[in-house]
Amino acid sequence: MTDPMQDAPRDPPSPASILDLFLRPTRFFRTTDLGYGRVWLVLAWVAGISAAIDQIDKNLFRAALGEPRPGWYLWGQPVVESWIKFWPWILVAGVMAAALVWYIGGWWFNLRIRWSGDRLANRREGRLVYTFAGAVQSVPAVLYAVAATVLYESYYDAVMADEIWSSVLLIFPLWSVGTSYRGVRSRFDVRPWPARFWFVILPILALVVLLGLVGIAISMLARASGTVA
Repeated sequence: MTDPMQDAPRDPPSPASILDLFLRPTRFFRTTDLGYGRVWLVLAWVAGISAAIDQIDKNLFRAALGEPRPGWYLWGQPVVESWIKFWPWILVAGVMAAALVWYIGGWWFNLRIRWSGDRLANRREGRLVYTFAGAVQSVPAVLYAVAATVLYESYYDAVMADEIWSSVLLIFPLWSVGTSYRGVRSRFDVRPWPARFWFVILPILALVVLLGLVGIAISMLARASGTVA
């Protein structure tokens, strides 16, 4: 679907428009100049920080299950046991991860746009849509880590805490899928059903598989903890 406001001037990102990103994504993508200023760069960094935290989580679970990656106890354990070490490491790792998210994640996003029918899509525009849509998932994840810094002694304690409110984060990957689809339909000349497959059906299936694997890992971790106890 071609954006009906393709040639209309767009407004710079603002707090009000960011609210639209979460609640009215079609309006956001039709009316916002995604490349204005450095908001996109900040959001790319936030996505990198979120990706770095995901890697910490994966390594933490592997270590808890008795299968740590080489070097985990040398660098990983100190990071998860001290906020003073956690945040500098995550912020720096987030810069490197942001580059991977922008180029590799953006490449895959643009490929799906072409497969959805818009073979002439602007690649930078695709990366910008990908970055802003991804913020629906990455911003809450990073805010959770900030809140955990206040509530827990370390990131390890936050991950191992027996609480439910962190499960709210599971909503945002699905929310991001819907936002991504709305962004693609608003900014690119894609066909509806191919776009639904590549930007809704396939990502949801991937999320279901991922959540299943996470559930298995948590179950194994609980059994391992019970054995140790």
